[in-house]
Amino acid sequence: MLSTGGGKGCLAGQKICVIDVKGNVLPCSYFPLSAGNLNQESLSSIWSESTLFQQLRDFKSYQDRCGQCEFIKVCGGCRARAYTMTGNHLAQEPFCQHQPKQAYN
Repeated sequence: MLSTGGGKGCLAGQKICVIDVKGNVLPCSYFPLSAGNLNQESLSSIWSESTLFQQLRDFKSYQDRCGQCEFIKVCGGCRARAYTMTGNHLAQEPFCQHQPKQAYN
């Protein structure tokens, strides 16, 4: 299974996922977007091939301050909160006040 590795803040779609009663595979229990459905494809396929999970693992696709933050690999911000408050799961963590010192590479 693919993972960004290491311990960090947001683990959604990187080290964990949730399966709801309808078979939807969600990045975490707070994240309302489905990466796929077990009635249509395997968990292994969803975990490794879904666009949503791939986006969550690609820190270079994160936007605004999260996308520039030197702590992206150990934090990542809450992707569910970003989605809930902005409609964009790749947006910056809405409650973070940190101002990045350098652009993420």
